[in-house]
Amino acid sequence: MNIITRRIISTMFGIGILGTAGFFIVKEENIKRQNKVIALEAQYLQQYKSLEEYKVTYKQEINQIKADNFKKMQETKAQYDNLLASQASLIKNNTKVVAQSYTPTTTTQVKVTKPKSTSTQSS
Repeated sequence: MNIITRRIISTMFGIGILGTAGFFIVKEENIKRQNKVIALEAQYLQQYKSLEEYKVTYKQEINQIKADNFKKMQETKAQYDNLLASQASLIKNNTKVVAQSYTPTTTTQVKVTKPKSTSTQSS
């Protein structure tokens, strides 16, 4: 083989090695990029799940507060109805009759009349 053929073969071999190395480098970078995307998707999914869990917990707390308030309202209504039922007897028991004497004040009216004035006109 002559020198030119050897150089062409060694150049082609070098280009092949560089091409193969480049291919594997690009492939590895793509794998890293895909792993990063998968990790971000997993993180977003976890955040979404925790948000959904928070929503469920929040709704449960709100429903519990509503139930407690409704129960308290029912108890208060029962106390109020009880008070209305017993109120008449309570008023009767606590009513005191006090005798009052009233002496009206007497007023006298005096009729005041104005004397008629006599006036003379002079011309």
